[in-house]
Amino acid sequence: MEQFSLLIKPASADCNLRCEYCFYIDHLEGENKNLRMSDEILELMIKSYMSTDQNKQYAFGWQGGEPTLMGLDFFKKVVEFQLKYAPAGSSISNGLQTNATMITEDLAEFFGEYKFLLGVSLDGPAYLHDYYRKTIGQKPTHALVMRGIERLKQYGVEFNILTLINNQTVKKASEIYQYHRDNSFFFHQYIP
Repeated sequence: MEQFSLLIKPASADCNLRCEYCFYIDHLEGENKNLRMSDEILELMIKSYMSTDQNKQYAFGWQGGEPTLMGLDFFKKVVEFQLKYAPAGSSISNGLQTNATMITEDLAEFFGEYKFLLGVSLDGPAYLHDYYRKTIGQKPTHALVMRGIERLKQYGVEFNILTLINNQTVKKASEIYQYHRDNSFFFHQYIP
């Protein structure tokens, strides 16, 4: 069997923000709202994946919507099940894409302890980031993201920055790049 990794969306499309360009916006109401992965499905998925021949290298990617909506207890279960079902001598990696607005000290400490690699969505300085990335109540989010980043730094969590290229940010590429560098964000991804 060819090696593969998992990309998991435990909170489905649900998110605590309402970024105007998000392709999930139309799926955040009605029957799609508040879909969550159960502990039973989580355990079965991890057990099944770890029973495959991955040359003892198991890679999990957590995305959404916003995966941190699942909370600390969910990610504790993730690690518990990974350790329970990992073949002896296995390497386990966890990557998580987040808007970082819900990164608590407890989550940051946990992600640091278990070596999660985080991708943080940040579209540069506040005036650019906040143009599209807003809360459900249409409030700016830049300060919340920066608070989350500070918590990640405090607990030694490795992270990179994901910046969306849109009609606002495309005009300010040099400024965004310099902003990231000035904030000691040296690993960036730019997505059109």
